[in-house]
Amino acid sequence: MGADFLPKKTKYDKILDSQSSIPGFQPFEKMVSGRYIGELVRLAIVDYVKNCNLFDGKLPGKMEIPYSFSTVHMSEIESDRTYNSANILKSLTQNFKFSEDNTPTVGDMRTVQELVRKFSRRSAHLAVAAVASLIKLQCGTYKNIEREVRIAIDGSIYNSYYKYSSSMSKLLKEIQESGEDKKVKIVSVKNGGIIGAAVTAMMYSPHP
Repeated sequence: MGADFLPKKTKYDKILDSQSSIPGFQPFEKMVSGRYIGELVRLAIVDYVKNCNLFDGKLPGKMEIPYSFSTVHMSEIESDRTYNSANILKSLTQNFKFSEDNTPTVGDMRTVQELVRKFSRRSAHLAVAAVASLIKLQCGTYKNIEREVRIAIDGSIYNSYYKYSSSMSKLLKEIQESGEDKKVKIVSVKNGGIIGAAVTAMMYSPHP
């Protein structure tokens, strides 16, 4: 469900989906959520090692384990701004096993950072597109919105990933064609699943 409205899948999306417990289920979730995007990056790294000579063609130890590459690693890598990619090196070597004669080069690390950036940005873009679609479905256009609307979002990737929340806010401003997100704004909320369930139950409960 929803696959027809999503961008074209990469080969890594297809591999992840085929290896999941329910292939074809929740394709949007598999492109956006923190549970999956780290695995997409891992699959891309494995492919680059085999076919593009990343890490001199040698896969680091533990990198072969599905879901061993997490959004925590992604955030550490994407946030690196050192001239020699020192923080990327630290993240990679602390979490995966490299032989003494195969330390990642700066080129290797910048390739990994670019892979991380591509999947994290796609995730943020798709998440904002979903928010904007809901607003358009309810209101038609942003000009028709007469009151402030707050979109509550929960989840580790939104709350903890490097600049993820600010990227979403910036993208939403662009969609609204406004320098300020006055009408529609994304806000963080804790225990969002519980709160959402309570609001839904209240909306559909019989009134006295």
